[in-house]
Amino acid sequence: MNTVSLRAWLPPRAVLSAEEARLYTEESYAVWRRQSIIGGLLALAFNNAFLLMDYLIGPEVFKVGLQVRLYWSTSLGLIAPMLGVMSLKGFIRPAPVLQEIVVVATAAMSGLSILLVAALSPIHSTYWGIFYHVGLVPTMVFGTVMARLRFRAAGMLVAAILLMHWVALACAPHIPQAPVMSVMLSVAIPAMFMLMFSFQFEQAELRRFAQKQRGKALRAQLLARRGDLERASFRDPLTDVSNRRGFSAEMDQLLSSSAGEPQPYAMLLIDIDHFKLYNDRYGHLGGDECLRRVSQALAQVASNASAVLARWGGEEFVMALPDADAHDLAAFGQRLCVAVREAAIPHDRSPTADIVTISVGAVSSTQCPAGVPWSAVLEQADLALYRAKHEGRNQAVTA
Repeated sequence: MNTVSLRAWLPPRAVLSAEEARLYTEESYAVWRRQSIIGGLLALAFNNAFLLMDYLIGPEVFKVGLQVRLYWSTSLGLIAPMLGVMSLKGFIRPAPVLQEIVVVATAAMSGLSILLVAALSPIHSTYWGIFYHVGLVPTMVFGTVMARLRFRAAGMLVAAILLMHWVALACAPHIPQAPVMSVMLSVAIPAMFMLMFSFQFEQAELRRFAQKQRGKALRAQLLARRGDLERASFRDPLTDVSNRRGFSAEMDQLLSSSAGEPQPYAMLLIDIDHFKLYNDRYGHLGGDECLRRVSQALAQVASNASAVLARWGGEEFVMALPDADAHDLAAFGQRLCVAVREAAIPHDRSPTADIVTISVGAVSSTQCPAGVPWSAVLEQADLALYRAKHEGRNQAVTA
């Protein structure tokens, strides 16, 4: 015969990390403070509504109920809502445990007031005195449902109320066992169900919070990954300088940032001399290393001049030099050629030199018609590069 244990019936316990537990405490208590104010006031109203039953039973019972419920229980019961209001307004910052203790004490005091009315009034020796204990059930409902106490605090409240309930029954005058057992079951069974509800509700809240936090973390990771991929789409993976897409974006940003009259800039197109021969001699892996070393040499010069460098394709690089006119270009282009020569990358198949060299074509935007796009300026730089290669390579030529 198959049996189902209570542990198998209950939902699995939610497991939170230390940081998630801290965040859950902060978030849940912010909501719980507001709920405790409304719930505390409603609980006081319901507690005092029992005065109607006291009145219907008899004037002596009503007199005791008025003193216990209204004057004593209500006065002390206002502490929890007042504490919640002062906490929300920022006047005090009580620890969450202290707030729970205050609510548990308030609810337990409400339950005690029911037992005191039954014990101090003439009904203590009648069936009415026993059946008054059923009024403890709404008190437990307040703690587990309305006040939304955490399971630990709800368990403390239910345990305190059941203890007072059993002590009061034990101290009651001799009454037949049947009504006593009936009342005990009427209080104990709802108490068990409310504790189960409190546990399930808390675990559901913890799982919901954990899923939300992990969803946030996953979204943050996806956004970070998306940002990495977006940045990678603008970079050349081999040389780690900008690619065509990245260069286009940087040029658009550079030109759009010019306020008022457009600032002059220069475009330089750079080609590694005899790169096909280099690949034939040293292989494609050697060619990749050559591209990396050339880009590093160019990047050093570009960084010092606040220029924008990108790999344009194959063995070609492009560079944009802000605030540059035609007079600056020749010297700057030669600096690029010198930087690559100083890298001293061997190239024993080159007809030009025994090391890797570059040819540079440069043009200033001031040499082009006003308002032309940067792509048109780059076309002029390409013509200058053709001249540099045609006139012997290893040099910079301006338009």
